[in-house]
Amino acid sequence: MIRCLVVTITRNRRGEAVRRENLVSTDVLTIGRSAQSAIHLPDPRVRLKHGAIRSTAAGYLLEDSDGSGASLNPYLEGGRRRPPREGLSVGPYELTPVRSSDAGHDFELQVELVQPIPESIDGLRQRSGLSLSSTRLSKRWPAWALIALVTGVFLVLPIDQARKSWKATTAVADPAKPVGVRGIAWDAAWDPGPLGLAHQQLQRKCTTCHTEAFALVPDAPCLKCHASIGDHTAVAATQTAVFGGTRCASCHLDHKGENGLVRSDATLCVDCHKDLRAKHPSTRFPNIRDFATDHPPFALSVVNAATAKVDRVKPEDLKSYVESSGLKFTHAKHLDPKGVRAPSGLRVLDCDTCHKPDQEGARFQPLKMEAICSECHLLQFEPAVTKRSVPHGSPETALATLREFYSLIALGETPIDVTVVDGLLRRPSGGAPEVERQRARDWAEAKALAVAKDLFEVRVCFQCHQVSRVTPDPPTGPQWTIAPTKLTSRWLPGSAFSHKPHQVAKCETCHDIRGSKKSGDISMPKLETCRTCHTGSTLLPGKVRSTCELCHSFHQRPTSRKPATAAKAPVA
Repeated sequence: MIRCLVVTITRNRRGEAVRRENLVSTDVLTIGRSAQSAIHLPDPRVRLKHGAIRSTAAGYLLEDSDGSGASLNPYLEGGRRRPPREGLSVGPYELTPVRSSDAGHDFELQVELVQPIPESIDGLRQRSGLSLSSTRLSKRWPAWALIALVTGVFLVLPIDQARKSWKATTAVADPAKPVGVRGIAWDAAWDPGPLGLAHQQLQRKCTTCHTEAFALVPDAPCLKCHASIGDHTAVAATQTAVFGGTRCASCHLDHKGENGLVRSDATLCVDCHKDLRAKHPSTRFPNIRDFATDHPPFALSVVNAATAKVDRVKPEDLKSYVESSGLKFTHAKHLDPKGVRAPSGLRVLDCDTCHKPDQEGARFQPLKMEAICSECHLLQFEPAVTKRSVPHGSPETALATLREFYSLIALGETPIDVTVVDGLLRRPSGGAPEVERQRARDWAEAKALAVAKDLFEVRVCFQCHQVSRVTPDPPTGPQWTIAPTKLTSRWLPGSAFSHKPHQVAKCETCHDIRGSKKSGDISMPKLETCRTCHTGSTLLPGKVRSTCELCHSFHQRPTSRKPATAAKAPVA
């Protein structure tokens, strides 16, 4: 694969060089007049397929269509010999290879037309045998005829058509206007084009955006409706340095058709990100030109349950970082191909058993114990007597449920004139005194604490949660605390990733988690994984063409900037 930065050099009237750069990535750099050539030379003196640049074991070689060739090594090996003073000639063009230190491409190829086709005004006059004076025609009456034609076609006719259209669509005329003017659609006669889909309701309300005649649209009308639109970056210094004087209408141009309001071309991002330090020298972000060549590795945003904050994990720290979610969970056990034990028997689980897509299919529904885990992890405390379970939540709520259940047995469903003998309920011969009632309540409290200890420390809660007992025990008996549980739902908050178009692939293609034996393991896809299917802005067979806006949106967070005013445009 050859990555070449093709620099086309043209000269302005003062003879100064004007550069236009284009990054080309291909196996063979074809050269010719054909539009399919990687290096297009639009001059009739150049053959359709003039030649090609190939990468060989000896270096880069410029081959002509007749089989001859020239090595580019003298131009690129600056340390061993001085490069030639002139470039390589391809017809009237001069090609000069230049060694580059930029990791984004292998070398730079400067292309300049040094022998343009000669043409001068004197030569044209000598070859021209016909002039206006020789036809015995004057310049005056054709000029007046042209003025009359332009006036009729571009002024009178549009007003007349607008008047007819307005009369056909307007039921009630405006009585405030004179009779001669009433019913004429003055705005429609000068409509520059259809509005975008989002602005269709403003068809006849021009002053909503155009607050001042013959002036550019300022930011204030835009932010009046789009107050929640965020800045491009959360760093205020970067936002001010790069976009301080940029108006909304600089990028969002209306009257360009239904889909013309929002830009989607790759240059919107690359124009700035290919050399960020030129606009903001203190930025920490790397230069990015294309996803397939120089996109940096992914950095993850992980919720830390212990600190209740979001950890920004760099790619080089992923191997040593352990996710702190507050859960005890192993994918290896739950995704065992032999199945896991469930009340209904062995059951084979898969990724979609727990991870259910949301309504849009872009992300997944929150993992809730009642909807997903409770089928296997039952919270029953007296399965032989009742199907009742403690609620999944705080230890206080679970303990209150146990106390209620056993108190109801001791004082409610069982006659109140009972007593406790050797830990068993007995009916006395006479009425139950207050001391016997207190013994029944003590029994219910002791029973609730014993069952709670079994639930929290031995049988149920301890299996999935980090449970610790409060020491010393309060006067009311043992108490427990459960570590907070927080799961990361947005690992890459700066990207607009959606699982819906990726449903054709298996989960294991991107998330290799079946062998994980620790709940802190992270199995997010790396940059190399995405590049197996996605290429950059260059279309390649068998891969998805992926420009910046495919995964990233320009506006990131709610904005707090003040509306920018627009400079007056000169009246034409």
